[in-house]
Amino acid sequence: MCAGEILGLIGPNGSGKSTLINVVSGYYRVDGGRIVLDGTSGPDADAARSRLATRYGFGKYLQGKYREAMRWAAIGAREAAHAGDRGAVAYAYNTMHLAHLHARQVEEQPYGELALAIYEELGDLRMQGHCLNNLAIGAMQDGRWPMCADLLQRAADLFRRVGDAANEANAVYNRADLLIRQGRFAEVEPLLASALRAAEAVDDPQLVALVLRERGRMLSGVGRWEEALAVFHDARGRLESLGVPQDVIELDGALAECLLLSGRLDEGSAVATDALARARALRANTLIAPLLRIQGFGLLAAGRHEEARSVLEAGLRSPAGADGQQELALMMMALAQLADARQATDAADLRHRSQEILDRLAVVAVPAAKLMTSR
Repeated sequence: MCAGEILGLIGPNGSGKSTLINVVSGYYRVDGGRIVLDGTSGPDADAARSRLATRYGFGKYLQGKYREAMRWAAIGAREAAHAGDRGAVAYAYNTMHLAHLHARQVEEQPYGELALAIYEELGDLRMQGHCLNNLAIGAMQDGRWPMCADLLQRAADLFRRVGDAANEANAVYNRADLLIRQGRFAEVEPLLASALRAAEAVDDPQLVALVLRERGRMLSGVGRWEEALAVFHDARGRLESLGVPQDVIELDGALAECLLLSGRLDEGSAVATDALARARALRANTLIAPLLRIQGFGLLAAGRHEEARSVLEAGLRSPAGADGQQELALMMMALAQLADARQATDAADLRHRSQEILDRLAVVAVPAAKLMTSR
């Protein structure tokens, strides 16, 4: 088998296909004979075995089988250590970091930082960029948003240095998304323009659609609602044609909030309700709390306070997303106002906890707060 060649392994159930892969990769230890890769054994074979195991693990990661990805990447790290192959160790650590990150599990070691340190030692700028981008995702989930912004900027700079326009565009897009969440709209437009040019240049239709979605959120945030609605319509059509229903649902949440902010309460509430039903049908659990928050804010704006309180409390009980608790803070902000109206004793505590989270995230503006005043 030559470099770059792809071969299929075919045979009936029980013929030993999986066993062969498990033995060659080092998952199974042989009790007789020896495994030779490309005519060699020893450290060179260990290095090849490491990369085979890690690539298999990365495939499991892409399938969403995070526990299997962790197990195979751990084998890859072990074989790479035997071989003394630092690059293979870093590759295995980076895969382990990704699997832990998306499984929302605590790492036994800081695999992402360890991978980054090795790639810095080896001078591999492109993989440094990937590690920084992955670390930024973790910082976003954990609510360390100022650190996330710095990591994304560093990743974009490295991708730019090596001429990787596609990954630079992704890093810039992620940074723009973060700035929108922080309410720093004045800084967003040039980043989105840059990401859109790059996404079009590398022919990435999904990234083009996602950048347009973020542009719609930015326009909505600064009160340019008619422009935002037109951009959302364009982005939605693109995402639907790509067959990515969760991205469409997330866009519909942003569309619903734009309609609510522009005063179209009934229309915005209908869009949010429909999006929420589709999220539940798909079991897209991380989208449920944001949609309940948007629905609750719409009810609050309509003066339907008891219904708003019920929906927002349901939002608090929903699975947490990867937003550093921002949605939790916004729901507590609205519930504090409702508690004030009822002269409830928990209003001050809710407001304090909400502000504490928003301060930690460095949020400077919350356009949706305008909906907390009944119309």
